[in-house]
Amino acid sequence: MFKEEILERLREQRELPKPTVEWPDGCYGAINAPLLFVGLSPGGGTVKSEYKPRMRKTENAYWNVDYIEPFVEWSNGFKNSLKPIVESLLDITLEEGGYKLFAFANFDWIQNPVASEVPESRIKEGIDEVKHLINAVSPKIIVALGKRAYKILVTLLQEQSYQLEYSESKSAKIRANKNSFHWELDASLIKGYGELNGCALLRSPQHPARIFSSEYAARVSQALRMALSSLIEGKMLQNELV
Repeated sequence: MFKEEILERLREQRELPKPTVEWPDGCYGAINAPLLFVGLSPGGGTVKSEYKPRMRKTENAYWNVDYIEPFVEWSNGFKNSLKPIVESLLDITLEEGGYKLFAFANFDWIQNPVASEVPESRIKEGIDEVKHLINAVSPKIIVALGKRAYKILVTLLQEQSYQLEYSESKSAKIRANKNSFHWELDASLIKGYGELNGCALLRSPQHPARIFSSEYAARVSQALRMALSSLIEGKMLQNELV
């Protein structure tokens, strides 16, 4: 399940020189990340954070460096959820190399704590940057963080003439807390003639920033792993994690 290619990307980082690339603000992580999370904005800040032009930086792009900031500096939700999600999807522990094998891309680049308040104008301004980054990274697994980000990704892929082969069912029952559940989990394989052919596209049932317990994190990470397995094995998605 992508394991050989994941290990090959780790080998590339260890044996090859770092490519000279600059990543746009709001995007961070491994240059050849097999696992790419795509969201609307970096989060944090305020709803009305001041506008600033999007810059490109070499320090946003990592190569053979452990990307530990999300686990120690980001919100409590990320601290709770990111480790099990990354390890479940990559089938490798952080210590074995997982720290070097994931990245984040955001359509917006200005901090905003409320996804629904991210301006459509800035998302449109950032789409080309994210499209270029996704194609350059050529991930094997893309995880959309939220329904709005997922819809934008689907449109972006279709505009590049990719087709999405969906699992037979997206029905799920994933407990969020005592009285609420997630009832759907979007999962598809990207098909086409570009770099993303064969990549899995998943939508996380909850944004990692909003997962505040280890039990909830375990259910979300297990659901994503099961969705990925069902795509690769051509089986019906059956997710009931209560």
